[in-house]
Amino acid sequence: MLGQCLVLGAFADGTSHADVPSPERFLRRSLMRATLLGNHVYIEGGVGSQLRDSKEISNATKSSGDEDTLLRHVLNSTISIDMFEGWSAGSVEMKTIPKPAGIPIKCNSAIWTNAERSEFYIWGGLWLRGENIMDKTQLYKFCADGHGGGAWCVETGNIPKGLVDSIEEGSTDIHTVNLISTEQMAFASTPDTSFSLGGWASGYTELGRMVPQTVPGVMDFNMKTKAYKNATFWGRRSPYVGGWGVSGAMAHFVPGFGSNGMVIMLGGYVAPVTEHRLEDEWLQSPEREISFREVSLFDPVTMEAHVQSSTGDIPKGPRKAFCVAGIESKKGKQYGIFVMGGNHASTGLTFQDAYVLSLPGFVWTRLPTPPGGRRAWHTCLAVGKRQILVIGGGVSRIPSRGYVEDTPDILPQGLMLFDMATWVWKHDYSSLDEPYESAEVIQSWYRNGSLAKVQWSSDKVRDIFVTSASATLSPEPTLRISEDTLSNNTPPLPRPVVIASIVGGISGVCLACILAYALVQRRKKRKSQMPGQSASFDEVEKSCGELVGEGPDFQRELPSHHRYVPSPNHEISSSGHGYNELP
Repeated sequence: MLGQCLVLGAFADGTSHADVPSPERFLRRSLMRATLLGNHVYIEGGVGSQLRDSKEISNATKSSGDEDTLLRHVLNSTISIDMFEGWSAGSVEMKTIPKPAGIPIKCNSAIWTNAERSEFYIWGGLWLRGENIMDKTQLYKFCADGHGGGAWCVETGNIPKGLVDSIEEGSTDIHTVNLISTEQMAFASTPDTSFSLGGWASGYTELGRMVPQTVPGVMDFNMKTKAYKNATFWGRRSPYVGGWGVSGAMAHFVPGFGSNGMVIMLGGYVAPVTEHRLEDEWLQSPEREISFREVSLFDPVTMEAHVQSSTGDIPKGPRKAFCVAGIESKKGKQYGIFVMGGNHASTGLTFQDAYVLSLPGFVWTRLPTPPGGRRAWHTCLAVGKRQILVIGGGVSRIPSRGYVEDTPDILPQGLMLFDMATWVWKHDYSSLDEPYESAEVIQSWYRNGSLAKVQWSSDKVRDIFVTSASATLSPEPTLRISEDTLSNNTPPLPRPVVIASIVGGISGVCLACILAYALVQRRKKRKSQMPGQSASFDEVEKSCGELVGEGPDFQRELPSHHRYVPSPNHEISSSGHGYNELP
């Protein structure tokens, strides 16, 4: 994206500021990435804004952009949050880890996580000063120390000969993607390998690049051998694996399905790499949309690609600048992929909505409206046992094209959490929750036999998801009798034993029936006292309220001081911390 983080005159340069200001001074934080290593969340890159002091500012001062009052800055430090114990968003301590010389400050990059070694890598991203771009083949690694700190270094990696600069500007060869530095790429990490798919290349992502364009194909990095290579998809083609470049998409690795897990790709838009225009010129055509209805996925080892249709409350698109996170249900062999916010890539409107895609059923469910107003350019990740932590974000289509957002974020320190089991938005993080089990609405979908009605795109996709989940999604365990039990070599039981067994069995059945009847009556009585339980899809949808971005209001861009309409179905209010959103 040409121009993002472009105008540095609006940033603090040589001015003293804190990357983590006090909650009273904090305004916004966006364009960062985050990952979880051990008991700490690490926040990397991005831009922020804050007050120079904790005094409230007037509307007139704010609208005039008074530099004596406001401070806009890049985030020069890596930030960590301790997740070992519970905390409240308004008071949680954020630790800063200053970057040494030689480690760049970027935004919208890919973050590759090696949880086994407590490391993460930063690849690509938008450089804050195009003329100061370093070697585009450099990969930067952060090694955590287990206490919320760590150290940065440059990871040279094993780059095959011919990979670097193997694609010239304007090349259409989708199989020779080199180490082009991009932003807005889709990225994901498995335990062994990390991927970067597509993205937008410009003079602000690569030194000397004169022609902006989307980048086709996918590159992977083996975190054990430190080797890069071009990956080639095979199997069913989709917008992500065709001859077009993809930008603004998100990817997420889902373990447990198939032999190697699956990488799910969502959202974004496409543009051919044979023509070169500014990003905005491509976003006016409806055919550039990648629908959330058709979910693309691939095996991270074999690189076989598939496309599977989804059902339910399909998110609107084309969408970019949204966030994705996921949690696995250990007991039920289900996996929930959380999607929140973002920009409509064609109109620039910012969404205020959230969804969960449940696997293996490929069914979307709309979640209660997120508090805090419209939100894009944020990040989110799974924390604890069943919560999603949402970090930062802003309202603007391009938050740093000319300025950094300085409208106060309603969320204290730009943080909030969503409980994937109870569907409640919170300010408070708990490390003592019960393990994740999907919400009752989703569980009832599976209990009603809806998985058997899914229209699978192929037998291969059905086997990947149904076979992997069948052991724990089956309604009743199957009793298996061994051949030895049925063999004629087994001596018969004495007659008294047989009679006693029959009588005892009949008595046991009668007793079980009596207990079952009593249990049913008790549940009926409890159900009559708590009518809100076991809500249907329709009931939950009605309780969620209208999402911003739908209906007539969806066609109108909100003013810069965006409105906030609280939802009755969350526990977060706009009060209770040091500042409110400016009128």
